[in-house]
Amino acid sequence: MRRAAAAGRCRCGYASRDNLTAAKALGVTDVAFHKKRGLAIEDMVKSRWVYRKLRNFRAGIEAGISCLKRAYGLARCTWRGSITSRPTSGPR
Repeated sequence: MRRAAAAGRCRCGYASRDNLTAAKALGVTDVAFHKKRGLAIEDMVKSRWVYRKLRNFRAGIEAGISCLKRAYGLARCTWRGSITSRPTSGPR
């Protein structure tokens, strides 16, 4: 079960009271939306410290994704199938 989530631009991650309630119903205890949109921090997480940590974690992930996209052109993964059929490093 997930204990924390930091959501941003994905459709499921829009800041709204409905999405917050849905995440809490799924068992996520701490949810940090990028833009609060009228939601109180205390409603999303147990403390402002947790909110700041989740927000900064998400910002770091976004920076890594941006670097991969710009430097290496990794815009989209086109793999299909189960995770066991995906390529690994080196020949099989």
